[in-house]
Amino acid sequence: MSARTPDRAGRGHPNGDRGGIVLGWLLRVTLVLVVTAVIAFDGISVGLAKIGATDDATAAATAASEAWQSSPRDPTTALHAASATATAHGEQVLPGMTIAADGTVELRLRRVANTILLQRVPLLARFGQVVAVGSARSTSSS
Repeated sequence: MSARTPDRAGRGHPNGDRGGIVLGWLLRVTLVLVVTAVIAFDGISVGLAKIGATDDATAAATAASEAWQSSPRDPTTALHAASATATAHGEQVLPGMTIAADGTVELRLRRVANTILLQRVPLLARFGQVVAVGSARSTSSS
């Protein structure tokens, strides 16, 4: 007769097996799936932030160009218009905005992606920040 080790219900299993191997593999598979899901979510989030930031950079440049055309060619007014547009979308206009003679504005803005891991780990935080360049010229006549 083989020795049986009783389980919690008092029943015996041949050779004392309680399913530890199955639980170990199940835990490993679950851990791999969770890590993969977090990495995928963060990657998709950064990609979508880049796409959105590019659109918003163009919108901010358009607002700055319109302000430049409608004001007496005041760069401060143009910068305020760009900053207001960027701030409304949770972004920041970076220094170095340029305004060409024809009113074309080129600027860079920064957006922080909404991530699970990147924004919470200081060493990885820079990977969750995207910088986009926008350029536009107002078509409104002044």
